[in-house]
Amino acid sequence: MKWTWASGDTMTHTFSPAISGNELKKGGIQLWLYNTDPRAGESLAVSFQNTASTTVTVSQFNIKLNFKGWRAVWVSYQEAIVTKNKDINVMKITAPTTQATIHPLYFDLLRFASEVRRQSRDKVVPPIDPNLYSNNNFWQQTYRWSQVSPPIISVTTPSQEKLDNMTLIEKRLENWFVNQSQSSLQFPTNAQRRWMSLQMQVDRAYTQYEQLNIVKSSEGVITGVPLYADKSTVTGGKKFGEVVVKVLLPLALDYHVRSRDVDVNALAADQLSNLNGTMDQKNVAIKKIAGGNQNIQAIFTTALGTTQTSYTLAEVKVAIGTLNTKRKERLLLLLEYIEDQGWNDGSGIGTLDHEMNNSGAGFMNAVFLLRNEITAAGKIDDYVATMKWYNEFGEVYQDPFEYAGTTADRMRTIALAMLFTVLMMPTTTDAKKLDKIRDMEELVLWYANALSPNEGLAGVLKPDYLGFHHNSYYASAYTPHAIHCGALIEFLLSGTPFKLSEDTSKHIKKGLETMRIVAVKYSTPNSVCGRFPGFYRAILAKNFPAYAYAGATAPSLNADGSLGEIAALDSDKIKMFLRLNDAGNEDVSDYLEDGTIFTSIYYLNTIGSINIMEEISSKAASMSVAAESSPQGFWTKNYASLVIARRENWAVTMKGFNKYVWDFEASNNQNVYGLYQSHGALLVANSEASLKTLDIDNGWDWTRHPGTTTIKMDLEQMVSQQRRYFQPRELAGGLTLIGGGDYATGGFGMDFSQPSYKFPAGSFQLDITFGFKKSVFFADFAVICLGSGITTTMSSPNITQTTLFQTKLLNASNPSSILINETSHSLNTDSTKAPSFFGTGNHAATLMDVNGNTYYIPDAHNQGLNVKIGLQNSRNQRGSRATSARYATAWLNHGVNPTDKGYEYTILVNRPSEEVRTLAENQASGSYWYQVLQRDNRAHVVKINNCPRQGETQYGYVFFDRSVRTSGPVRRVTKDPCIVMVEEVDTQNLYIAVSYPNLNFNISRTLDWGSQVNGQERFYSVSTPVDIEVRVISAVNIATGDVRVNGEVVPDTDKTNHVMVRPKSSGATTGRAIVFKQLSKGFTTEVKLTR
Repeated sequence: MKWTWASGDTMTHTFSPAISGNELKKGGIQLWLYNTDPRAGESLAVSFQNTASTTVTVSQFNIKLNFKGWRAVWVSYQEAIVTKNKDINVMKITAPTTQATIHPLYFDLLRFASEVRRQSRDKVVPPIDPNLYSNNNFWQQTYRWSQVSPPIISVTTPSQEKLDNMTLIEKRLENWFVNQSQSSLQFPTNAQRRWMSLQMQVDRAYTQYEQLNIVKSSEGVITGVPLYADKSTVTGGKKFGEVVVKVLLPLALDYHVRSRDVDVNALAADQLSNLNGTMDQKNVAIKKIAGGNQNIQAIFTTALGTTQTSYTLAEVKVAIGTLNTKRKERLLLLLEYIEDQGWNDGSGIGTLDHEMNNSGAGFMNAVFLLRNEITAAGKIDDYVATMKWYNEFGEVYQDPFEYAGTTADRMRTIALAMLFTVLMMPTTTDAKKLDKIRDMEELVLWYANALSPNEGLAGVLKPDYLGFHHNSYYASAYTPHAIHCGALIEFLLSGTPFKLSEDTSKHIKKGLETMRIVAVKYSTPNSVCGRFPGFYRAILAKNFPAYAYAGATAPSLNADGSLGEIAALDSDKIKMFLRLNDAGNEDVSDYLEDGTIFTSIYYLNTIGSINIMEEISSKAASMSVAAESSPQGFWTKNYASLVIARRENWAVTMKGFNKYVWDFEASNNQNVYGLYQSHGALLVANSEASLKTLDIDNGWDWTRHPGTTTIKMDLEQMVSQQRRYFQPRELAGGLTLIGGGDYATGGFGMDFSQPSYKFPAGSFQLDITFGFKKSVFFADFAVICLGSGITTTMSSPNITQTTLFQTKLLNASNPSSILINETSHSLNTDSTKAPSFFGTGNHAATLMDVNGNTYYIPDAHNQGLNVKIGLQNSRNQRGSRATSARYATAWLNHGVNPTDKGYEYTILVNRPSEEVRTLAENQASGSYWYQVLQRDNRAHVVKINNCPRQGETQYGYVFFDRSVRTSGPVRRVTKDPCIVMVEEVDTQNLYIAVSYPNLNFNISRTLDWGSQVNGQERFYSVSTPVDIEVRVISAVNIATGDVRVNGEVVPDTDKTNHVMVRPKSSGATTGRAIVFKQLSKGFTTEVKLTR
């Protein structure tokens, strides 16, 4: 609609019936407005009125007209409310009163929507209601940050050294995109494969470009397919994200590579003979030079012309130059079109909710690659302003920062784009140079804060260096890419005045170390998958370049202005990289060869990154730096209620949840049946290959995750209306005992009471009560599993169960098998072994799963051991299709509505069947390798003989009730729940470790699910320290040996702040009360004592 208006004109619309009720409460106006000329200081006034008796303004706002092109306006009636409890029957739009030249305004897609949500305030319609969004809403802070003023610059002369170093960083970044000294013909093998896979995307991008129908008239008016925000429901156009990711970025990458002199010269020389050869040879050359799009080929062939004689090298170069000029013109027109459609400084395009996840990477990467062309076009200031707006650059100017950390989304979407923005800032005057230096210094401070651990539920990194998203640990998405981006930034800034601080570098290193500890090699456990389930996802196969970046100092400039070689390596970090950079692994190989832009969120698989990794590998070889061995040890990560045990090349993880750690995440079509993934999930990951036997998208029984105690429900009975549940009990977490063995060990405990799951109204599941207590104690290759207090009500006819394993048949022509009491059973053949099979007496059973892990189950009959081989029918994780596969599954049936049931079994990881037979025989004869001293609702206590060495003994305690008196060296504790482990080296020396896994946040209310977490709880929660007194049966000396907190030895001067032996009497040198002080963040405190 075209409105040719005069000063002060009005336009009205009458509603019949009036807007009232729910529509008035939730609805609003949505429109697109086109302005041909910016009007500074002038606005349209939009008012919604009730004229039933007298005219009353119900809701009103202004639209500022200081813009050119299209702008979206989304405003709800309620955010602009003036008079409450009045219906709306008239809308009035009033033009500004002006004496300036008037140009028409154009309205499109004006709608009175029944619901307006996620609307973003911008410079066109600034905030109306200051309470519309809190600072807790990360996606609605763009306008707020745009209003933050940069700090005052105190110096008057720009530092040339700093400017030169920014130029160096810019060249490093260029080289990361593509090695600037190499033509595309010289790319190493994997870079060449990335380039070729990108070319297929480029060809599609040209086709999609043509479908946009972009036309610029002689008057400068641009038309084309309309573009909308990602959350827009309008049909008939495209999303901004579609165009910038699928069209703009591929074409910008292609142009950047092909327009370099080194590429023009090399291609011309290489293809000259083909151009002068047969028609087939000429066609090959044309495709090599111009790509696969016929219209682009035609530009080249027209530029080349026809000749009766052979083409010369100079003629071919000129033709390629003409082609590249046309490529550039298309890209600049495409950028102008995107800008005209509303992607511009100060524009909220209706909603910016998650928009940077959909448009950010495509736009920011492309604009950086085209910065020289944009500068030549005289538009660099405009684009820097647009980038600062969408990157929310004003956030870097905080002093002090509002909270420690940022979000994983911001780290993976805007952190690198902010660097692009600063590097693009012009330096044409001293004032601009000073602005650029200031912004770079402020950005580095932002990086330091963004990568600082946050003690609460916000931030990317936690004090134990897990990566957070949505208030919990997210191992298979979000955080690996966030840390990847952090490591890349560290590499780019290294060796310059803007390098990241030692603390920030340490945080990145610790985050990288943690990722490769949690993953058996590339894949992280399903229990920490968030809403992206799967045991075999190989997330580190797509993020291992981070280890190279963090471990290298990027090159400096040579005298001729070219980049030199990698300057230095950190061998510890590079060893991690070399282990993961395994080209023989299929997932790694696929990643190294894939140059496609496969996500809208980030672009990290550049062609140039291949050269960087290869150079680092070569330098490491010249320094005799070899890949690290698979990590060995035990780690407790109580910010996720998670422990990890590693020996040889395998990893075992145990995962629970509690009042501060939620269980699973789902959406309507992701992880639909993930309800039980944190119910004490015990994953034995023998290798990457072994994980393929746990296939959630083919026949998987979603109620039987290994290790979990669950109710055997039907699939539809597992679907809840909420997600990210907390449970009311405090305990779910672990302890690490370093002791005197070769490698650390530890334990895990969990006390569970079923959350108030939001099942559909009327569901029988709503009446179920369900609880259990479980513990796991680790001793090198052995995993001792205990359960007690398993009680369920109102679940009939569904049984309660604990699953030992569930493994799939991978190859029917070469079937795997399991052992049941040493008898082999093929997964090709159906078999069912009920408890009666194992005898009615106190007989133990032994099993071996398809991956070579053996299981010892005492009193198998009475524990309800079942083993089944057969076809399982299920649905995939999206719930969208039926699936089936053959599995071998073993579980303990606790019965229907069990009361105070328990269990005991032990896994020997990757050990031959002879060893589990020996274990069973020794346990039956009284020659105990381990003894369960207590297993009830007050405590679980285990004694492990000859561990970690012959003649030494370990004890593990999980205290559910502090009033209990226990056997072994520990008699009691003063606070529950907690975990204690003791290693008796001999009669004189022992180690004692204590963990209080409860994060004990200073949150006064009970959290039921993740969406309840408010800003104060998210940003500012702290883990409140507690003291626990451990009473031992034999007195120990007051003087202690080393004290460790979270594995780190504390200085002698600080030991008594963490551990103190209370003298048994005044002047005594020994005592039986050991006070472990200031336990917080789920960290383990350990001390060496003498008796």
